[in-house]
Amino acid sequence: MKIMENIAVIGAGVIGGAIAKSLLKRKYKGKIIVTRRGIERLRELEKLGATISVSNKKAAKDSSIIFICVKPND
Repeated sequence: MKIMENIAVIGAGVIGGAIAKSLLKRKYKGKIIVTRRGIERLRELEKLGATISVSNKKAAKDSSIIFICVKPND
């Protein structure tokens, strides 16, 4: 049996949100963990099956694959 990797999307805004949404709509079997500054904006992804995290560090620690989708100044 193949174990699916957890994926963290740090900065699930326009680009990161699109990545997470695409994985969720394709029924990725691993856990998708999303973070961003405005947590309320993550509710749509949560309804699709994502896990919301308030800590970038914890999301990264709990994942094998990490997408960092933040602006250079952030």
